[in-house]
Amino acid sequence: MPTVGSPVKSGQPVLQLLPLFSPERFVLTPAERVRYAEARNAMATARIEAQGQVEQAQVQVEAAQIALDRTERLLRERAGTVRAVDEAKAQLALSQKTLAAAIARKKQVDQFKLDDDRDAGTLVPLPIIAPRNGIIRAEHAAVGEAVASGAPLFELMQSDPVWVKVPVYVGELPDIDQQAPAQIGSLSREEKSSTATATPVPAPPTATPAASTVDL
Repeated sequence: MPTVGSPVKSGQPVLQLLPLFSPERFVLTPAERVRYAEARNAMATARIEAQGQVEQAQVQVEAAQIALDRTERLLRERAGTVRAVDEAKAQLALSQKTLAAAIARKKQVDQFKLDDDRDAGTLVPLPIIAPRNGIIRAEHAAVGEAVASGAPLFELMQSDPVWVKVPVYVGELPDIDQQAPAQIGSLSREEKSSTATATPVPAPPTATPAASTVDL
């Protein structure tokens, strides 16, 4: 695990979560096995229902198409009505939308997959990746420590841009143009030392009453 102050890049694995383990392999607890089996059964049921809804909708579309063809043939033979044809078209359109919704739901259900390696009660390590470029600011978990679900593991500080907070004596505030850019350089103030321009930014007001200073 990277130490505090280490830079990390977006997508870089910072640590890995491992389940409870035995010397032979990583295994699920009995309670976790029961919950996992229930989840698999629920997922299998949802897939069967989704497939059945698609097949049922397909049958309805086929029946609606047959009904439309029949009403159009009767209209051509002057044995039917325009109203019957319009109703058959509306029923076909409704059946087609129902089919499209059933197919979309089936695709959504199929996207949820449970790892096959859990069938034997095993779990693979789960990598925790850095969401953005930055620096590790704090660690809330140590290597080998058991953590609860939802517990914070580390803090990642974004290093670009960098904010500089300067305490200023309140008696000197009237002499400072708080809207003008500030120059940041070395404390040695050498003639050849380079400086950087810092643009003032709005920030929550902070101060140190004991020192009679406010932060800019």
